[in-house]
This record gives sequence, C-alpha cells and structure tokens, in this order.
Amino acid sequence: MIIALVGQSGHGKSALFLALSGAPNPDKGASTDLSFTTVDLRGYGRVCFVDTPGDHLTPLIAGLMGADTALLCVAADAGIQEQTRLHFEVLKLLPMTKIVVAITKVDICSREQIAECRTQVKELLLGTKFQASPIVEVNLKNEANLLGIKKACVEALNAVPPKEETTGWYMPIDRAFEVKGQGVVASGNLSLGTLTRGEPAVILPEGLRVKIRTLKINGADAESARYGTRVVLGLLGPSIHEVKKGQTLGTIGIVHASHRIQVQCNWVGAVKDGLRVRVYIGGQEVFGRLYLGEEDQSQAMIKLEHKAAVAKNQQILIRDFDKPEFLGGGYITIPVATTPRVAAVISSKNWSDAIQSLCASNSGGIETEEICRQLGVSAPNVGDTFAELKEANKITGFAGLWFNPAHFLKSTQRFMATLGEMHREAPGVVGFDPATVVLNAELPWEGKALDRILTELETQGLVRNRGGLVFDTAFRIVLKPRQQELLNRVVAILTEASPSVPDVKELARNLNVPLQAIQEIIELGIQAGQVVALPEGLYYAQTSIAAMQTVLTKKWAKRQFTSAEARDALGTTRKYAIPILEYFDSVGVTVRRDENRTLA
Repeated sequence: MIIALVGQSGHGKSALFLALSGAPNPDKGASTDLSFTTVDLRGYGRVCFVDTPGDHLTPLIAGLMGADTALLCVAADAGIQEQTRLHFEVLKLLPMTKIVVAITKVDICSREQIAECRTQVKELLLGTKFQASPIVEVNLKNEANLLGIKKACVEALNAVPPKEETTGWYMPIDRAFEVKGQGVVASGNLSLGTLTRGEPAVILPEGLRVKIRTLKINGADAESARYGTRVVLGLLGPSIHEVKKGQTLGTIGIVHASHRIQVQCNWVGAVKDGLRVRVYIGGQEVFGRLYLGEEDQSQAMIKLEHKAAVAKNQQILIRDFDKPEFLGGGYITIPVATTPRVAAVISSKNWSDAIQSLCASNSGGIETEEICRQLGVSAPNVGDTFAELKEANKITGFAGLWFNPAHFLKSTQRFMATLGEMHREAPGVVGFDPATVVLNAELPWEGKALDRILTELETQGLVRNRGGLVFDTAFRIVLKPRQQELLNRVVAILTEASPSVPDVKELARNLNVPLQAIQEIIELGIQAGQVVALPEGLYYAQTSIAAMQTVLTKKWAKRQFTSAEARDALGTTRKYAIPILEYFDSVGVTVRRDENRTLA
C-alpha cells in the first residue's frame, strides 16, 4: 500500500518523510521529483511512503494518483496556506475517502499557535468526505510522538477497501535509468493487478514491446508483485533513450495509446464544450479539448492533442488550461473512444453499420469484446452479423480481432515492408521472430490473432514460417563461403541421386559431416532457393524439381496420367513418386482428380 505526503513547501513534509524512513539514505529524489521509502508499520505491514514536491503540480498529482491514502502536512507556525488549499482540492477529487493530517513543527510553536492551526485544519475538512480524518501533532524530536502518526496511517489504510483482482496490470513510470551490467531499469507504483517476472509488456504511448527481465521489491528479487506495491523492473528490449518518466508500462491490451477518451467526471468548476483543458493521467499531463455529453454531462469525451497511455477505470484530474483551478476528477470509461460519427451509428442500433464503423475507426484492429462493449450487446446477439459481414468481405477477422479490409491490407503491406527491411539489414539470418517484426512495424498483433494472420499471409504466398521464424518468400539468404561450399556438395549429391534421393542421415554419412550440420545447411539451402522440401522428409535440388516438371509436361501435356505412370516416367519407386506428385499438387503444377492427375 502507498501513502503520499503532501503539503506546502517549507511545512516540514520532507523532514517527516526522512523521520518515517528510519534510514539515512531513503530513495530521495530532487526537489521537483517524487521520493520513496518503505516502512514496516506495526499492525499493518510494509508500506511505501511517497514524498511529493510542494510546488510542482504534475509530479505531485502523479504521486497522489497511485496512493491509497495521503498524509497532509500543515506547519503549526504557518497554518493553512495557498498550496495547502490547492493540494486539498486535488485530494477531494480523488477516490480516497480518508486522509491523515499532520500538524508539524509543534516543538518550535506555542500552544496557541498549535490550537489556531488545528482550528484552521478542522475548518478545511468541515463538510468534506475527509471531515472525520484524524489530526495528529508531530514532534520529530520525540520518538513516541512519531508512533502516533504511524498508528493513524494504519487506521487510514485499514479503511481502504480491497482491490478487485484483474487479469492485467499497469504501472506509470516515474523513473528510468540504466544500470551497468543490467540494462534499462524502470520504477513506479503498481496501479492495477499482479505482474510476474518474465512476462511480456508494452510501454505506451510509444508501443514499445519489452519483457520483464528482473523484478525487485524493497531491493530484494521477487517473482511477482501485486497492486499497491512499489517495484523496480529490469527491462529486456529497449534502450535507455526509449524509456522515460511519464510513460506507462503494462499488460498488452490493458494499456492503450489513445488520443480520444470517454470519461465519467464529478465537475466542481464551470465547463463547456470545446474548452481546452489539462488532463492528468498517471504520471502524464496531456492537453486536450472537452466535449460534454448531451444527456448526461458527467459523461464527456476528451480529444487529446497527443496520444497518451490510458487504461479503463484509470483515475484522471481535469484542470482549466489557462486558469489554476481544477474543473473535476473521475475515471476513464472508454480508453479508445469513438468519433461522434461512429457514436451516432452505434446509437442507431444498426449493428451491421456500427461494426463496420468501429472496424474502420481502429486501423490496428478491434477485438470482439471491445466491439460488443461499445455496442452494449453480448457477442451471441451479433454473432450472425459478424458472420454475414465477413462472408460479404466487409470486415476481416482473425481469432476475434476484426479489421476493415482496406486497413488490413495497409497493415499487411507495413508488415511485409518491415520484414523486407530486416532481411536487407541481416542478409545472413534465416528468419525472424514474428513478434519482433510486429513490434518493429508498430502493429498491435499478438497471440492467436498473430498466428492466424501469419497463416493467411502464408496462404497468400507472402511469407513462410519455419521453426517459429518468419521470412519473406521472395527473400534469398546470402551464405558465407564455407556454408555455400557445403551446400554445393549437398546439392551435387541430391542432383546425382535424383529422383531417388538420400535422406539427411545418408547425406551426413556420405559427406562425413555431423547430422546437425546437414540439417542446418539444408534449411539454409531452402532459404537460398537451392533446395526444395517435399513431404516425407525428402529434399531435392531446385534444378532436379525443374527437370522432373519438364518430364511430366512433355509426356502428358494433353491427357491424364496415374501415379504409377508418373513413377515409371521419372524412373523411381512409389516411395519417391507420391511425395513428388503431392508437392506438384501443392504448388499448382498438377491437379489431382480421383486417382488421376492433369497438368494445370
């Protein structure tokens, strides 16, 4: 759990933070940064305290967004100040229901000053959801007195309702740095769910795919972490120039890069359509335009000026762009909202047009679940509509990920262009991990949908997928001299023995080369276009395949033939003739009709 310390600059907040840490060197950042320390509170357990800067609003809000409760510091000799009131306005807009107020510097103030400060605090809390919050006097020179503030914090945390379990997680990044020998490290407060070491994730809004290589909690290695925990994550994949404070790291599909969000807000200031606003989301401050709902103005759409990392049910605060006051606070209901045009189609309840509009407005694809959520219907109710649209080629679907056909074509072209560029940069590499190609192409394909899309691209003859690696069918690998020399020897034996070719074990014995080396060079030969793989584990030189095709073409150009006739014409046995004919069937050289074949 996380407790944020807030308060006017100079009101003893940082001194209290250092006293609570009990350590000479807590994770203390610059004065404009968030600082962190972990404390074991008797009666509760381990808790993270966050010290927020008093006069820098964006990091202050970032620290509060991830907190479960707050410790509001007010100096007894100064009382309630302008910053104190601003911070309190922010607290009122957040979902936390209980805070603790610490009256600091009591050791240098008179009882009259302390009493006056307490009166001011009570007036500040009066009539708000924090009215019953405890007010504790803090004397940092008295250890027993410090226990009182810790006890009040425990009581506040015990009043926090438990968080529902979710299937994903996200974490706003508040620090990013590089550790020698370990790579890029990002830290932050886990705002949702449970993360596990080793799982894939995405950094948004950039869409950078990464893997959680290491996970530390309080300096110790851990296998997993739950919501409310401060974590330090070692990331596999990115460079330090790609990771920075203000980004969000999380489960793919839980966090979205969006420039249009639907929100539910409690307004406390004057709002109107088209108002330019500052939106605080996680550790980000984003500018946008506000558009209120026609029937319910607590529902609004915000068109952001730049893409931001957002998640469903994520807390937000909204402030007037030109004025200091806050307009309201709430949460995101739809992370990737539709345009007014699409919303109008949805409201018409014409499911066919609405589904097509949603697919057209999401160029990277949109999942069935999200479509149904925006339509307000269950999947079975529109299952026939999906089927009809797919049959009519009005939408394209892969494992529940749906596209406008034109968008899918453009995405496919981007995928192929990226794959081609990777081949040019590494001409000696057999193939690439599809997830890496997708990441480089900045496409949101993953899981079963990615597998189905690759199968479709294979069917179209654009790519091949061997051993989990994908390559462009037009690509020809560039071999090293020693690889080419061994391949030439293999091709020579296959050519001389054709069509009754030896298997890989026989090739290894004939060439006195390890079996693994033969298997590897044959794979390279396939990539280089010099070897062809047939059913039953048979391999032929490309020239031998062309020669056998010529034999069949000359002999049966105008009539049908049987497999036995083909076997005799090729001068081989059924063991080789059947795989040869099946290969020619698969590439369209021959067409099988019952027991006979004709040339295509």
